[in-house]
Amino acid sequence: MGEFGIRPTVVTFNTMLDSYCKEGKMQEALDLLSEMQEKGCVPNDVTYNVLINGLSKKGELDKAQELIKEMLRSGLKVSAYTYNPLICGYCKQGGIDEAMEFGDEMERNGAKLIVSTYNAFIDGLCKRGRMVEAQDRVGALEEARKLKDEMSEHGLLPDVITYTTLCGC
Repeated sequence: MGEFGIRPTVVTFNTMLDSYCKEGKMQEALDLLSEMQEKGCVPNDVTYNVLINGLSKKGELDKAQELIKEMLRSGLKVSAYTYNPLICGYCKQGGIDEAMEFGDEMERNGAKLIVSTYNAFIDGLCKRGRMVEAQDRVGALEEARKLKDEMSEHGLLPDVITYTTLCGC
């Protein structure tokens, strides 16, 4: 593009970042973010969400957290698409308490929990055999059902994944 005098836009960079992330090339993606900023192209929420998703899938949750902080410092709006990859990452690693803390942070920062957020919590809690500390499996199922009801109260309809997850408890 540079050879033809075409200046890349945030959309161009986001497309390239997404490709790197999908290939698992996170260092290249982070280097491209730096290049993007050096060239005066300001990252947007999509830029950060793509990177947070890629880092979370690779298990680089600390780096993903840092990007959320950077995003907030920049005044960008966070959403479920920002936090869900991190929440899922913690749930997969067994860090359900950390995941729940990020759910709280997500709400404090104005982002609404969506069906997939609740699904991640339910799945993480069920896989650990708990919903509340020291509850047995039957109690965990009841808590899972309570979470499903809470979803409905917030106007979120449980989907097939929600019910499949509940059946696995």
